[in-house]
Amino acid sequence: GRAFGSRAIPHLPRGVAAALAACGDVANAVGFRRFAFNSFRLNNVLTQYRFDLEATRAACGELPYTMQQGVAETVRWFHTLRR
Repeated sequence: GRAFGSRAIPHLPRGVAAALAACGDVANAVGFRRFAFNSFRLNNVLTQYRFDLEATRAACGELPYTMQQGVAETVRWFHTLRR
């Protein structure tokens, strides 16, 4: 998010986030389908998306970009789509 110039992501205690997600689940259950936060989304936020790239390096050699370079290149590409 920071690479796109967005504001910092707010942090909540897990219990508060779970309570808000439960409220979202109830809102969804009674028909408010567009309620922005529920347990499914909370689970997505809490899931760690880290991947071991050693097998990729072993098969392909040294990778062409670092994580930071890849993010910067993706941001540049994304901005070309919005013109």
